[in-house]
Amino acid sequence: MTLSSSTATATPQADAKTQALLTASQLNKTVQVGEQKLSIIKDVDIYVNAGEFVVIMGKSGSGKSTLLGLLAALDYPDSGTVSLAGQMLSSLDEDALAVIRQQDMGFVFQSFHLLPTLTVAENIAFPLDIARVQTHHR
Repeated sequence: MTLSSSTATATPQADAKTQALLTASQLNKTVQVGEQKLSIIKDVDIYVNAGEFVVIMGKSGSGKSTLLGLLAALDYPDSGTVSLAGQMLSSLDEDALAVIRQQDMGFVFQSFHLLPTLTVAENIAFPLDIARVQTHHR
């Protein structure tokens, strides 16, 4: 299955491109399966503005996790670009990407990876505690 979209955004397209905090443009990702190349992500554009809450939904195998990996620069697209606050993620080294992931991104994955001894609120606050974010800034 392939995740394919011309544009995914919660705001009108004209505004989305100029105000977007996170932008993915013409993302493509393929994987080799035996002798075939399987297109997982095809020509996906996403514009996410500051303060927006985004949910990515789809059938199993449709490319959701692959897309999240590309947006977080955990993996690289075959073609296309991802930028955060105007910074092209492909231009950054692993140390700079780690800082961005720690300070500017948050994901809740399918399997959650929650610590069983903490409450839900404590699990959510845990990365903020590690980053020493004061309670009044959360």
